[in-house]
Amino acid sequence: MASHASSGAVVNTNGGNLLSSAETLLLVGAAAVVALLASTGEWIVVAGVAAGLVAVVLVALFPRLQWLGFFAVMPVYFRQSDVEVSLFDVAMAAYLATLLLGWFVWAIAVRRQQLVWERKDAMLWVALVGTLFSSVAATSRGIPLLDWAREWALVAMAAYYFVFRSTFARAEDFRFFAVLLVLMTLGLSVTGLLTFRQQILEALYAYQIRGVKGVNAVYLIGFLLSVAMLLYRERWWERLVWFACAGVIGGGIVISYTRTVWAGAAVALVAMFVLLPAMQRVRLAIALGVASTLAVAIGYVLLGPMLPVVGKVLAHRAATILAPTKQISVAERRDETQHLLGMLARPEVAIAGIGPGSKFVFYDSSFGKTVRSHFIHSGVLALLIKFGIPIGGLLYLFHLAMLVKSIRCYFRSRRTQWEPYVLPFTLALLGSTVMDWTTNAFVLRSGFLYLAMLYAGVAIADRLLQQHRSSAEQPATA
Repeated sequence: MASHASSGAVVNTNGGNLLSSAETLLLVGAAAVVALLASTGEWIVVAGVAAGLVAVVLVALFPRLQWLGFFAVMPVYFRQSDVEVSLFDVAMAAYLATLLLGWFVWAIAVRRQQLVWERKDAMLWVALVGTLFSSVAATSRGIPLLDWAREWALVAMAAYYFVFRSTFARAEDFRFFAVLLVLMTLGLSVTGLLTFRQQILEALYAYQIRGVKGVNAVYLIGFLLSVAMLLYRERWWERLVWFACAGVIGGGIVISYTRTVWAGAAVALVAMFVLLPAMQRVRLAIALGVASTLAVAIGYVLLGPMLPVVGKVLAHRAATILAPTKQISVAERRDETQHLLGMLARPEVAIAGIGPGSKFVFYDSSFGKTVRSHFIHSGVLALLIKFGIPIGGLLYLFHLAMLVKSIRCYFRSRRTQWEPYVLPFTLALLGSTVMDWTTNAFVLRSGFLYLAMLYAGVAIADRLLQQHRSSAEQPATA
């Protein structure tokens, strides 16, 4: 059949639409943007923008392929150091920003998608727009606009909530989304385990075994989803697959050396045990017993005579959780918090904040010296200090609203097909909220982008449960 063109779309030889006129116009505009950037000679930025534009096209044509690639690169992105800006960071920043903006243009102009599902969505939009004004507070303190933009962009990643929520709104897509989150966390865990094993092989002394830090609450969602799937699946081979996933991610949590993640995962497992039906409780108890035995056996095979040394190092670090007030890190956070609360008592800081990229100075009583830093260990305080109480408080209020929504959503999901999905999202969001008081959950590389994944999961599950209830209430027709 000969191909032909219509006035509204480009069509293929089978008569199906490939690109609408609006999509074609967007592609032409995208090509113009890349050409303009290329003229500046900033090729790493060009590469990032081009990758983002390709991703937007893939979203329209092959969405699952695009999101598989997106979540595959997240472990590498989350593991990057925040001390220096690498070429990879620049390329990823351009990619994430281009994909985000391009998706919004495509979703609004081409697909006419509804982006505001409820009042909480409007709250987030207002808060995100309000964060733009923090540039005034930052530049008035002499902070370069680029430094402000670097830290502000971490908060702007919360807008990916709308992307994930719209993309994975259907039941089958939501299940695919859960699998992607597990694969992302598996990637983090595998790379972490390999790095940890290399540390052990190269270590001459126990103190040189320092774990693989840098990523915090991200482990929770993949671990809890794997455990939930293990407990609810009936086919033996599916349980085996999910058991392996949970074991690898659990290993990643252990070697992270992050005590808040240890505590968060342990509390989540206890909460899961309490909330689960009787059959799943038995399965969880058996799975934990088998996992403990296998962990020792695999550790002996991989580490050999070094296993007792590693065990002592881990046990010593875990024991410090029982005496938190004696830890230097806790004392440092206390001094930092007291100083920041004093800053919030000043009207100009309380109203407008100091802006992303701004630094503050406090006295560390443990070391007897002054510390100058831009990073704040308490996430809620970071939002209030950086953006002021009105905007920072609105961002945190949205977070708390989504937490409450997740808890309500879970109790509605009980005894439904969505329970093994909703429970992990709820516990991961709850765990992230608790951990945030000492380990920032917002203003860091894996902060709002990861939370956007959790928010989206809760919102999608809530809508699917509403659809399930509506279909169940409809009278049967002859």
